[in-house]
Amino acid sequence: MVTYVYESPAVIESVAGVVAWAETATFAHPELPPPCINVVLVCLQELVGNIALYARRCDGPPIVKVGLRIESHGVALSIEDNGQAFDPVREVPGVIDTDLASAVAGGRGVRIVRELVGSMIYNRVGEWNRVTLEIA
Repeated sequence: MVTYVYESPAVIESVAGVVAWAETATFAHPELPPPCINVVLVCLQELVGNIALYARRCDGPPIVKVGLRIESHGVALSIEDNGQAFDPVREVPGVIDTDLASAVAGGRGVRIVRELVGSMIYNRVGEWNRVTLEIA
């Protein structure tokens, strides 16, 4: 088992950095199947992007902390931020539009993450949101 940790201000410019970091960490483990790595990268992009866009603090941008643990059966991913409380597990997923002409941007990222992972757990610990994902 190998663990990697990443911390950054949660601003939109940091999303590419966390994804690149995770790509480097996961590519260092050839035992991980490519579909597992792809799910890790999509989930990070969606959830860290949401934190950067929507988590608010009155004293500046929130901080995002990512833990990536390589396990024998896949990846355990934890994403923490100190923005206002938001439970993506209880969030009502966005509607899937029947055609692109009527589609409105937003509201689908959490649905995508839920469908891709084996489990998604949310905890509020003090002033921190923590989402834990199991990805096989």
